[in-house]
Amino acid sequence: MAGLLVMFSLLFPRHLFKDQFIVIGSSLAALTSIGAVLLQRKINLVYRLEVWQILVYPFVFLVTIGLSVWALAYLFERIPLLSRIVATIAERMTGFLYLYVPLGVAGLMVVLARNILRLS
Repeated sequence: MAGLLVMFSLLFPRHLFKDQFIVIGSSLAALTSIGAVLLQRKINLVYRLEVWQILVYPFVFLVTIGLSVWALAYLFERIPLLSRIVATIAERMTGFLYLYVPLGVAGLMVVLARNILRLS
C-alpha cells in the first residue's frame, strides 16, 4: 500500500500531496483495510470470477484509489479540522507500528519454520 501511495504522489500534482501525504495515506490505508475486511467476508464471490473480471478489477481498483486521492485531498483542504483529527489519529497509531511489525515478523518465522519442518 505504501508503494502505491508513493507512486500516486509522483503521478499526481504536487499540491495534492504537499502537506497532506500522511493524512491522505492514512485515510486510504483505513479505507483499503475496511474494503479488505468486507471482501474477506464475501471471498466465495472471488472464486467465481470470470477471466475478464479478474483482468478488469485491478484496473478498477487503481482508478478508484486515484479518485479517492483527489476526493480526500479536496475534502481535507476544505475541512481543516478533519485533517487535524486524521493527522492526530495517525500520529497516535504510530506506536502500534513498533508492536505489530515485530509480531508480524515473528508470526512469519513461525509459519516458515512449521512449513520447513513439515517438508522434512
